[in-house]
Amino acid sequence: MDNEITFIKGLYYKEKRKEAPDYVLQVGSINHKQMIEFCQEQLALGELWSNYDILRPKDINKKPYAKLNTYKPNDKTEPTPPADVLSPSIPF
Repeated sequence: MDNEITFIKGLYYKEKRKEAPDYVLQVGSINHKQMIEFCQEQLALGELWSNYDILRPKDINKKPYAKLNTYKPNDKTEPTPPADVLSPSIPF
């Protein structure tokens, strides 16, 4: 398992204000130049989509951060049913 953290360049999060309504979950900022560079790097790697996780550091005094989620599921091919299941002798 890869434990290396790849930060999303240009995507920054911080705690919401205490006065913010409950429907505000998180606040953040985008540095457009850095985000474009990050997206171009991902496209060069053949990635059309990027998933990310918003994490809280172990040190609660630090700001939350966005980490690139690099999880790739294993082979998603459907298993072939046993031959007796595919048999035409089933009456329905």
